[in-house]
Amino acid sequence: MIAQSLFDASSFTPHGFCLLWEPWLIWTQSIASAGVGAAYFSIPLALAHFAARRRDLVYRPVLWLFAAFILLCGTGHWLDLLTLWVPAYGLKAVMDAATAVVSGVTAVALWPLMRKALALPSPSQFQAANAALERDRAVRAALESTGESVFALSRDWRFTFLNSRAEALMSDGRDLVGQMFWEAFPGIVGTDLFAAYRRCMAERVPVEVEQFYEPKGRHYMARAFPFVDGGITVFFRDVTGQRQAEQDLRAAEAKASRTYGELLESQARLEAALAAMADAVSISDADGNFIHLNDAFASFHRFRSKDECARTLSECPAILEVFLETGEPARLDQWAGARALRGETAVGAVYRLRRRDTGESWVGSYNLAPIRDGDGRIVGSVVTGRDITERLRADEALAESEARFRAAVRAVRGILWTTSADGRMVGEQPGWAALTGQSRDEYQDRGWANAVHPDDAQSTVDAWNAAVAGRRAFVFEHRLRCHDGSWRHFAVRAIPVPDDGGGVREWVGVHTDITEQREAETALAELNRHLEERVREEIAAREAAQQGAKHARHMQALGQIAGGVAHEFNNILQAVQGAANLIEKRAADPVSVRKFARIVIGSSERGSTITYRLLAFARRSRVHPERIDPASMLDALREILTHTLGGQVIVRVELEPMLPAVIVDRKELETALINLATNARDAMPKGGTLTLSAVAETVGTAGIHPAALRPGRYARLEVHDDGAGMEPETLARAAEPFFTTKPVGQGTGLGLSMAKGFAEQSGGGLAIDSEPGCGTTVTLWLPVAEGDQQTAATRHAVREPGAIGKPAIRILLVDDEEMVRETLAAGLGDAGLSVLVAQSGGEALALLDEGEPVDALVTDLSMPGMDGLSLIGHARERRRGLPALVLTGHVESARKRPADGGPGEPLAILRKPIDAERLAEEVEDILAAGARYGDGSSGRS
Repeated sequence: MIAQSLFDASSFTPHGFCLLWEPWLIWTQSIASAGVGAAYFSIPLALAHFAARRRDLVYRPVLWLFAAFILLCGTGHWLDLLTLWVPAYGLKAVMDAATAVVSGVTAVALWPLMRKALALPSPSQFQAANAALERDRAVRAALESTGESVFALSRDWRFTFLNSRAEALMSDGRDLVGQMFWEAFPGIVGTDLFAAYRRCMAERVPVEVEQFYEPKGRHYMARAFPFVDGGITVFFRDVTGQRQAEQDLRAAEAKASRTYGELLESQARLEAALAAMADAVSISDADGNFIHLNDAFASFHRFRSKDECARTLSECPAILEVFLETGEPARLDQWAGARALRGETAVGAVYRLRRRDTGESWVGSYNLAPIRDGDGRIVGSVVTGRDITERLRADEALAESEARFRAAVRAVRGILWTTSADGRMVGEQPGWAALTGQSRDEYQDRGWANAVHPDDAQSTVDAWNAAVAGRRAFVFEHRLRCHDGSWRHFAVRAIPVPDDGGGVREWVGVHTDITEQREAETALAELNRHLEERVREEIAAREAAQQGAKHARHMQALGQIAGGVAHEFNNILQAVQGAANLIEKRAADPVSVRKFARIVIGSSERGSTITYRLLAFARRSRVHPERIDPASMLDALREILTHTLGGQVIVRVELEPMLPAVIVDRKELETALINLATNARDAMPKGGTLTLSAVAETVGTAGIHPAALRPGRYARLEVHDDGAGMEPETLARAAEPFFTTKPVGQGTGLGLSMAKGFAEQSGGGLAIDSEPGCGTTVTLWLPVAEGDQQTAATRHAVREPGAIGKPAIRILLVDDEEMVRETLAAGLGDAGLSVLVAQSGGEALALLDEGEPVDALVTDLSMPGMDGLSLIGHARERRRGLPALVLTGHVESARKRPADGGPGEPLAILRKPIDAERLAEEVEDILAAGARYGDGSSGRS
């Protein structure tokens, strides 16, 4: 039903009149309009996409107009379709009007664009341009590979191209590209070469010219060709050798035309000359048979004589391998002799040769030329060869030297410049230009002097002229204006560079900025005027800083020691307190009392050891130095250590003959060595070798000793193990008190610090050397004994102690600590001595004043009110020669007074803790000493 209504002609609008009211015709028109409209809508989309992507096109607005125009056309076709059924003629009229406007604007915008569009290159023109570029690259590659030197000049006479050969021959280290031809080579102006180049440039015709160029002293053959860009291309080569050879050949040919006798004479002279020549010479006939070879030819080819040489050119390949300069093997027709027989002339042709039998190789430079008869036919060849192997090596060495020189120039802290032999600055001077800001025209010749300060300019020029005239080094100082306008001080030094003839080739100089140096000298002069005050201030500041650092280190060490001591003594107090409590609880059980009493005694001995090591570390313990033979001590220690360290550790002793004796405390030294040996054993859990060694060493004043020793003679004792070694972090802290890497309970961390304190207190030092996996070496330096010295130990050895417990001995015991006083009094009483006790110095003096009989005084050193030494002094005022013993755990205060009294006044200082029996022995010893010093009188009143 719908299809029938669509094809019912009665439903069409009056627009169907134009189509004869025929449905098939109307629908044909409708389908065509719809298709055209769809196509018109697709085209503007493509144009819009193209215009959006190609923003570089100058005609993009026209593309947008075309897109709008076609879009309106498509819309008009669809409105034609619509008006078949809907009489929308007004809309159709508006659309047609818009299409007319847009099409008119498009037409107006299109015509001005036509001229630019027509000017665009065609594809063939693009292809031609690309082809021209390819041809230019090919030409440059061909010019680079040619055997001649080639350069190109533009129409304005500037260098545009030089191949490597031309650059090596002409540039002299300059960059010629872009430079004017006659500026780079002013000497060529007015020569035949220059005239030929001008003719080629002006008339655009090829030219060929040969001329002797005076600046180079060489003959050059040049061929110039016009180039498509309006310039010229020049091929040239050095023909000096060729011309010389040709001249020689012409002379030889002239001589050959003389009489037969003259020819024989000439031949004889030629042979003699060839024999005397250092260059290898071979003359062959037209068939390559050698007519003459000189002796140098044989040596050049590494033969002993000419008889060993080949007789024809064709026999040579069986003996020699020849390579071209490029390294490629040379065919026989490329050999120098074969080239000469073909009519070639060459100078300096380079070949590399190698003997097939020996493998020896060398490099030869050949000059070759054909021999022609009067009719110009080639009848032979002349070839000369020279071994340039060493010259090439020298060239390579020179190149390396020049490279090093350039590197040195870059590294020097100054500005490098050069002048001609007569002192004129010529050519490019980039360093000078950068320093002063002068242009090339400004500094040329003597213009450089304009950059020198006016006050220094004349003296500089006079000194420079004198140095140039005298050919001596130029050393000067002056002020120079820099590129930023500032004036700075410079030190100048220049030296002449000699040439081969003994003259001066050029001058090379360096400007070094010394402004800061001069300013520093001025400041130093000013500083010297106030030096004394500054020195005092600096010394005071440094002493304050050192005192602060010392205090900080002291506080740090105190913190470490306090922590370690607290830990150790807490353990000791725990054992003593626990054992004492058990003794009190089990007083009726003698076995338990003795057992826990031994624990108390052991703990107190351990505490005594700790305090003893602390005092040794602090260098405040009382030492008893004596003369000791290191060799005997180490031998004795080896026996002890062999049994105590275990079977896995091998103990070795290495001793230097005639070791000197040392003055140290024997017990301290043995303890230190045993501690070091124990540490070494612990560092070798799987066993190893422990080496004890001793040598004599003299420490001088030069350098800093690792143990900061003063100059003198020492015995150096070393304890070395081959254990695991120490990391740097561990090594740095190894001598710190209480520092240990051992498990808890297996070490106090005081062994090394105690050994270090003992060595330094004895006047020596200690050093540790260790690396992971390389073991550890601990070195002790001990002062050598000078002559016989009677030490405290010697005096002790001659004592004759009396029997312990004589009831006649009565001592006065003074101590402010009640526990110490009571325990010592009881112990001395058990030892057989009569004891009178006092808790202070005043109370003791009161007893003496009351007339109490006393044989010896035993007092604590540190007491409130009156210390022990003051008490002894007051007591001896009352009882002359009274023997006295001082008990202390810290003897620093005692160092302010002598350890012994005067004659008849013996004095001993004993370290706490001390057991009563040993104290009783010391009392008897000092009483015996008093008897020897005095008249045998006691301190009894």
